[in-house]
Amino acid sequence: MACYAMLARWLGRSTWTVGSRTAGSNTRGVKCNQAGLAGFSVLVAGQGVSLIGSAIASLALSIWLWRTTQNATAMSVATIAYLLPQVLLSPIAGTFVDRWGPRRTLLTESGGAAAASVSALALVLSRALLA
Repeated sequence: MACYAMLARWLGRSTWTVGSRTAGSNTRGVKCNQAGLAGFSVLVAGQGVSLIGSAIASLALSIWLWRTTQNATAMSVATIAYLLPQVLLSPIAGTFVDRWGPRRTLLTESGGAAAASVSALALVLSRALLA
């Protein structure tokens, strides 16, 4: 269960309102799990770093394709290949989270992103993209 008082303090607010509930730093009956909030903070920070890294990798691949081929089509295909899984899987992602749970879904998504990055690195190093 979420601890709204801890979240309010963590975000620097005096109160936090969710629906009809209002929680402040001195709200009675709200039990805070600081370890859970710390774990959530680590998860959010890790996902932020992962998303930034994926975006940088996509940009680097696009720039590399442009410098080696001088072909806008190659850049477009690389950008579409980066964005297409997000566009196709975003509408049904909630179903996977409900069935598998957030942890398994996050691990599956991160594993797929890592596999795609390693595959792209292997293609770049083998110069198979230049053919």
